[in-house]
Amino acid sequence: MQAEGSAAHPGPRLKLDRAMMAEIRTAILGFHKLALTYRPTEPRIPGRRVICPYGVLYGRRAYLVAHTETGGEMRLWRLDRISDVSALKENFVAQKFDLASYAAQSFGVFQEPAQKVVLRFSPGAADDAAEWVFHASQVLEPQEDGSLIVRFRCGGMVELSWHLFTWGRETVEVMAPLDQTALSDFVRSR
Repeated sequence: MQAEGSAAHPGPRLKLDRAMMAEIRTAILGFHKLALTYRPTEPRIPGRRVICPYGVLYGRRAYLVAHTETGGEMRLWRLDRISDVSALKENFVAQKFDLASYAAQSFGVFQEPAQKVVLRFSPGAADDAAEWVFHASQVLEPQEDGSLIVRFRCGGMVELSWHLFTWGRETVEVMAPLDQTALSDFVRSR
């Protein structure tokens, strides 16, 4: 179970093929290379790949966290774009890697440099917001006027802005970061 984590993104999730997930789990648990066909986002022909899997992150979509057999940089592989999966007998030498730390860098699953986030929830939304774990690093600061300030550090500003839209126009103010396009667009659209 350490090889599976949850990304902090609510909403519907994709249906995942159980047989495919069993092969992926076998590969993760045994440090076996995994052969698969991957269909990239760009309109290209799907390619056969061999990767070294470390875990699965679940959020709006599910992602396999792995690096290629020739490169050591972790990448996210969308599970709905994977097919023809088979755990190989060949093992890989595992890097020191902590899935929880990797996931904690972001609001959801998209990896980008972490930055300071400060949200102010209106008095009418403060109790509801206090029940949410927006991020593992969050600090809640109840205010005298009944509002709630939530502070944390993360990447994934696009995913954060998607989530903030669900709160409605009058309930949340983005106090930081204002220099990010996605969050700035959210603020301007209100």
